[in-house]
Amino acid sequence: MTKSLFDRYKSGEYQQIWKEMNQYDTISLLNLEIQKDMLEVIKETMLRVRKNLEILVPRLIHLGFVFGDGFFDDCSVEEKEKISKDLPIYPLQPQSVDREIHMADHLYGVMPLSLRVFYEVVGSINLVGTHSRWRPVGPKGLDALFIYPLSLSLQMMDSYSEIWKAQTPSLPIAPDHYYKSGQSGSGTYSIQLPNDHVDAFVELEWHQCYFVQYLRNAFKWGGFPGLELYEVIPEEDVKLLTKDFLLF
Repeated sequence: MTKSLFDRYKSGEYQQIWKEMNQYDTISLLNLEIQKDMLEVIKETMLRVRKNLEILVPRLIHLGFVFGDGFFDDCSVEEKEKISKDLPIYPLQPQSVDREIHMADHLYGVMPLSLRVFYEVVGSINLVGTHSRWRPVGPKGLDALFIYPLSLSLQMMDSYSEIWKAQTPSLPIAPDHYYKSGQSGSGTYSIQLPNDHVDAFVELEWHQCYFVQYLRNAFKWGGFPGLELYEVIPEEDVKLLTKDFLLF
């Protein structure tokens, strides 16, 4: 009997299963059994992402990482409080995003399953900050793992509504590495919509990869893929941060 994608995924074929799923052109045309199998894989993937966050954040705090440093510098106390509320490190209990997903589907077309399930299971991520030992800074900064809440991404899309009349809509999912370091950015990491696929290419992200691989790259470096370009890589810190991470 042929093993399901989900069973193969749980047995350790993480990247192979995602490679196979990405070969399907249009998800909505697949039979319901295959769609269900894929959704189980994607949900398990995002549960692993969330678990890794729950492991990582306390370690960063213990290590002396200063969340928000370099990102809030020009903000008033009131502005910092609002940003911290709107962009938490990660939501302890993800809120329902059914309304926002329906709105996105209606206004811009369907989003890839990987991103949809990320919003349902994880919600958002904001690891922007600094560590005094991680110097000198590399050419991309830390490029901290960061995913906007869907509600905020949709607000940003609404503000660009006139632009989308002339070109394909792109859902902003994160600020670029410049903006995360407190500098003027060159645009957001984004995903084009509509996208009826399992996963999707992240535009403007310097690894030039799909969304799930973007998450893998980030966790490989303890949440900070920019570290790979540092002249002096804090290897012991990275080893500590990534110990016992779940593969996905």
